[in-house]
Amino acid sequence: MSLWRMRAHLWVCLAWLAGLCAACQPAAAQPLELASQTQNGVQVTLRLVYDDEGQALLEAIFTPEEADAHLYSKDLPLEGLDGLGRPTRLDLPQASPLQARGDLQESAAAESLVVSPDLPALPVYPAGPVTLRLPLTLPPEGVESAQVLVSYMACTPRGCNKPVINQAIDLGALSAP
Repeated sequence: MSLWRMRAHLWVCLAWLAGLCAACQPAAAQPLELASQTQNGVQVTLRLVYDDEGQALLEAIFTPEEADAHLYSKDLPLEGLDGLGRPTRLDLPQASPLQARGDLQESAAAESLVVSPDLPALPVYPAGPVTLRLPLTLPPEGVESAQVLVSYMACTPRGCNKPVINQAIDLGALSAP
């Protein structure tokens, strides 16, 4: 066999092995929809997603029903500023079997909303949906049942909806991929 044919044969074998190895790679875990509910003008969709390193993230997508509605920053105090606004939050109950492994992440930066010169500026997200992600550590054996707490308040230029504060939502059973 000529040297050229041996090289060609070797390249074919290497390409075949590379394809075989690629087929053996684990596929990236797909998002898993856990729950969805609509209350006080906002739909909240909860999903389990994974980052590039395969680490679990609990994702909450807060979608106001009205296109011009905004939500308040996750960093706003639970009681608002001078009683105005309520934070958009995703939290674990105190006795949760899930463990947060980092801080709550937001999909958009908050902007300052000045309602009146006599009142403090309020940190709000731009009108429309906002996604919050909480990095999680799932127990290796998974969990049979878990809950999360959501808080939010949607407002439009015409007024605000009643706030939702620490509303428990069942996620069901969770396991690592």
